Amino acid sequence: MSSTFVQSLKRGGTILVAYTHEDIVSDVEDLSAGDVMFLSIVNCSPARITRIHKLSLFAERILDLGPELSHFAFDYGGFSNEMRAAESSLSEDGAVRKDNEEYKLTTYGSDLLAEASKDPKYKVLVVDVPRVVAFLDSLSDWDLKQLSYILYRDTAERSTIKHNMDLDEKEYRFGDFEVVTRLTREEMKERLIHYDCSLKAIDQLINYRSVVVSDGGSSASLITLCDDYYIEVKKITRMP
Repeated sequence: MSSTFVQSLKRGGTILVAYTHEDIVSDVEDLSAGDVMFLSIVNCSPARITRIHKLSLFAERILDLGPELSHFAFDYGGFSNEMRAAESSLSEDGAVRKDNEEYKLTTYGSDLLAEASKDPKYKVLVVDVPRVVAFLDSLSDWDLKQLSYILYRDTAERSTIKHNMDLDEKEYRFGDFEVVTRLTREEMKERLIHYDCSLKAIDQLINYRSVVVSDGGSSASLITLCDDYYIEVKKITRMP
């Protein structure tokens, strides 16, 4: 996004004069899917840029967001050029600001996101991305990063820090998450027997993609297909 209106009003990332609803409507037309994803994640809670990239990776793999929000292997795992561009443009236009290394929405950014939520093409980013963020919100930045390495090995190939991680265990525990790896299809089906529609969901998975299933009660699971096996990340809390 590069708003002529905003560029004429700000110095040093601070909006100097009031803007109108018409200005917001016009500026939303310049937003990319990456911009809306970035705003949606930061709207949930302030976050460092590495966490934003990892949350967007989980959202992409769970919600099947397509090539506009793809991730690839980089120095610290899954990385998105679209999210990097969003960080730059939204900061420059005054929609987000950094405080103690964490990005937060400005009032202008909140107004942009509210207007973007009215566009049907952004519904999944505005409505469903926060659900993914909420599912993962109890994980520390490091645990979130390590979990992304376990689930999405295709994004960990170039990592300079993966030697610091234990990536070959059968089971893990991250806070209120229990992780079981290397499950066969039959083992996965047995574990999900009480989850509504879960069997159909896992049958539709493709490699390095995920789905969240719930038992309708106190737990939910993130299921990922990794080559010839499945990984279950079970959260023992009620989903929002």
